[in-house]
Amino acid sequence: MARPLSNLLKKDAEWRWNAEHQDAFDAIKASLLHAPILALPDPDRPFSVVCDASDYAIGCALLQADAEGRERMIAFESRQLKAAENNYPVHDKELLCSGQMQGSTARL
Repeated sequence: MARPLSNLLKKDAEWRWNAEHQDAFDAIKASLLHAPILALPDPDRPFSVVCDASDYAIGCALLQADAEGRERMIAFESRQLKAAENNYPVHDKELLCSGQMQGSTARL
Protein backbone atom coordinates (compact mmCIF):
# COMPACT_ATOMS: atom_id res chain seq x y z
CA MET A 1 0.00 0.00 0.00
CA ALA A 2 2.76 2.46 0.94
CA ARG A 3 5.26 1.32 -1.67
CA PRO A 4 4.78 4.28 -4.04
CA LEU A 5 5.40 6.67 -1.14
CA SER A 6 8.40 4.69 0.12
CA ASN A 7 9.95 4.82 -3.33
CA LEU A 8 9.96 8.62 -3.10
CA LEU A 9 12.30 8.34 -0.11
CA LYS A 10 14.99 6.38 -1.92
CA LYS A 11 18.34 7.98 -2.55
CA ASP A 12 18.42 9.96 -5.80
CA ALA A 13 14.71 9.34 -6.44
CA GLU A 14 13.00 12.07 -8.41
CA TRP A 15 10.38 13.55 -6.11
CA ARG A 16 7.31 13.97 -8.24
CA TRP A 17 3.83 13.53 -6.74
CA ASN A 18 1.36 11.93 -9.13
CA ALA A 19 -1.97 10.07 -9.03
CA GLU A 20 -0.31 6.83 -7.89
CA HIS A 21 1.15 8.60 -4.85
CA GLN A 22 -2.12 10.33 -4.04
CA ASP A 23 -3.99 7.01 -4.27
CA ALA A 24 -1.49 5.38 -1.89
CA PHE A 25 -1.76 8.31 0.53
CA ASP A 26 -5.57 8.16 0.45
CA ALA A 27 -5.54 4.38 1.01
CA ILE A 28 -3.28 4.78 4.04
CA LYS A 29 -5.52 7.49 5.48
CA ALA A 30 -8.60 5.29 4.98
CA SER A 31 -6.92 2.29 6.60
CA LEU A 32 -6.06 4.37 9.67
CA LEU A 33 -9.75 5.07 10.17
CA HIS A 34 -10.36 1.33 10.48
CA ALA A 35 -7.13 0.32 12.18
CA PRO A 36 -7.34 -2.81 14.33
CA ILE A 37 -7.36 -2.35 18.07
CA LEU A 38 -4.42 -4.07 19.68
CA ALA A 39 -5.12 -6.32 22.66
CA LEU A 40 -2.90 -6.74 25.68
CA PRO A 41 -1.10 -10.09 25.77
CA ASP A 42 -2.22 -12.68 28.33
CA PRO A 43 0.78 -14.83 29.32
CA ASP A 44 -1.58 -17.67 30.33
CA ARG A 45 -3.01 -18.09 26.80
CA PRO A 46 -1.23 -19.52 23.74
CA PHE A 47 -0.01 -17.20 21.00
CA SER A 48 0.02 -17.70 17.24
CA VAL A 49 2.13 -15.99 14.60
CA VAL A 50 1.02 -15.31 11.03
CA CYS A 51 3.70 -14.43 8.46
CA ASP A 52 3.40 -13.50 4.81
CA ALA A 53 5.86 -12.46 2.14
CA SER A 54 5.43 -10.97 -1.30
CA ASP A 55 7.79 -9.99 -4.07
CA TYR A 56 8.59 -6.69 -2.35
CA ALA A 57 7.58 -6.83 1.34
CA ILE A 58 7.17 -9.02 4.42
CA GLY A 59 4.63 -8.78 7.20
CA CYS A 60 3.78 -10.64 10.36
CA ALA A 61 1.24 -10.53 13.18
CA LEU A 62 1.20 -11.91 16.71
CA LEU A 63 -2.30 -13.13 17.61
CA GLN A 64 -4.00 -14.54 20.68
CA ALA A 65 -7.50 -15.89 21.28
CA ASP A 66 -9.51 -13.96 23.86
CA ALA A 67 -11.90 -15.47 26.44
CA GLU A 68 -14.62 -15.77 23.76
CA GLY A 69 -12.27 -17.53 21.34
CA ARG A 70 -11.89 -14.56 18.96
CA GLU A 71 -8.41 -13.98 17.60
CA ARG A 72 -7.08 -10.61 18.71
CA MET A 73 -4.03 -8.85 17.34
CA ILE A 74 -1.28 -8.28 19.89
CA ALA A 75 1.39 -6.86 17.57
CA PHE A 76 2.15 -6.54 13.88
CA GLU A 77 4.99 -5.36 11.71
CA SER A 78 5.84 -5.06 8.04
CA ARG A 79 8.60 -3.66 5.90
CA GLN A 80 9.84 -3.56 2.34
CA LEU A 81 12.47 -6.07 1.33
CA LYS A 82 16.02 -4.87 0.87
CA ALA A 83 17.58 -5.23 -2.58
CA ALA A 84 19.40 -8.49 -1.79
CA GLU A 85 16.33 -9.94 -0.05
CA ASN A 86 14.29 -9.53 -3.24
CA ASN A 87 16.34 -12.43 -4.66
CA TYR A 88 15.39 -14.82 -1.84
CA PRO A 89 13.10 -17.73 -2.67
CA VAL A 90 9.64 -17.55 -1.09
CA HIS A 91 10.41 -19.93 1.79
CA ASP A 92 13.44 -17.81 2.78
CA LYS A 93 11.32 -14.64 2.71
CA GLU A 94 8.80 -16.34 5.02
CA LEU A 95 11.63 -17.40 7.34
CA LEU A 96 13.00 -13.85 7.31
CA CYS A 97 9.55 -12.67 8.29
CA SER A 98 9.26 -15.05 11.24
CA GLY A 99 12.71 -13.99 12.43
CA GLN A 100 11.64 -10.36 12.29
CA MET A 101 8.59 -11.14 14.41
CA GLN A 102 10.72 -12.94 16.99
CA GLY A 103 12.94 -9.89 17.28
CA SER A 104 9.96 -7.55 17.47
CA THR A 105 8.09 -9.50 20.13
CA ALA A 106 11.15 -9.76 22.37
CA ARG A 107 10.15 -6.30 23.62
CA LEU A 108 6.81 -7.64 24.85
